[in-house]
Amino acid sequence: MSTNSPQIEYTQILRGVAKLLTQLYSKGLQINPDNALVLASCLSAASRCARADVCLGAACSVPAALLLALPLLAPSAATLDHLVHLILTYRKIFSKLKNKNNSVRNTHEFEHRQLLKAYTSDIISCLYQENFLSNRQEGYVFSKLNMQTVTMLNKVIPNADSKLSLRNHLAFAPYTYLQIEGSQAETTDNSMWFKYAIDKQFPSLCKLLIMTTPQLIS
Repeated sequence: MSTNSPQIEYTQILRGVAKLLTQLYSKGLQINPDNALVLASCLSAASRCARADVCLGAACSVPAALLLALPLLAPSAATLDHLVHLILTYRKIFSKLKNKNNSVRNTHEFEHRQLLKAYTSDIISCLYQENFLSNRQEGYVFSKLNMQTVTMLNKVIPNADSKLSLRNHLAFAPYTYLQIEGSQAETTDNSMWFKYAIDKQFPSLCKLLIMTTPQLIS
């Protein structure tokens, strides 16, 4: 492509490349959903798309559904922090686009903003509010679970809503239970877990939680 090509052509090409990358890593995750290396590679690909979006000031392709869902379930706090960094990048992109377009409605961008807003709700519902199932209609990842499935989950897993919280999530256990003894850990709430497991150790996750749940630092 000529260096004199108009900016709109770069944006269109970037959108096409981002879409192909999204499809590619989505298929990879469908084949290897439990493979941490595949998940890390997919996050890196999505991050590259986001950084290109920042440079051009254009929102092209938000992460695929599976890439949003797996880090919430995976036993890796670093992976979740990486994904949250990606979400924060897209929040920055959409904020700039909104100012740039003087609030002119763009269907493509509006749908992506709504998706990221819903996914942010998933993160807070899982990690802090402990209601990702009962509040699933406000989110994205778990919104399609029907009542029968939710009832079955609650029967098989007592108090299932709390299992992905800061105090219960396997991903944060190495950062929490080593600092708080067992008997004390059972009575510690998510605000205390935030202090021990998130603050200063996972900067992106810390930033998002403080932005959306300011009472954590009150």
